[in-house]
Amino acid sequence: MDLLVQCDRCGRSYGRVFLDPRRESACRCGTPLRAGVTPRFVDREAVVVEERRLDEITRAADRLCYLIVATDCPRIDVEIERGNLRRRCAKLFPDKMDLYDMVYESRFRRLWAQFRPL
Repeated sequence: MDLLVQCDRCGRSYGRVFLDPRRESACRCGTPLRAGVTPRFVDREAVVVEERRLDEITRAADRLCYLIVATDCPRIDVEIERGNLRRRCAKLFPDKMDLYDMVYESRFRRLWAQFRPL
């Protein structure tokens, strides 16, 4: 099993083989990744699965933004797609729905108001 060391501050992952135990390593955010401290290990396969889920949500949100901005798709069709994206996000990330509302729903409302005024 390939293990990664994850930064406690930003969550960025590094391969355990890249950390030199003789000197202190640092994350890109500046947080020290000390070899003397027991690092938090993460399963690489789990990280890959999580990234694929995030990519799926990102692509679907980008497609929805495209429908709002660059097409004349009726509002009902956009709302159906919006509901589908919300359900998919709730299935993949049930504990992150408040973040979804803050990021994506506000973006969709703003784009609709900007590019589809009544």
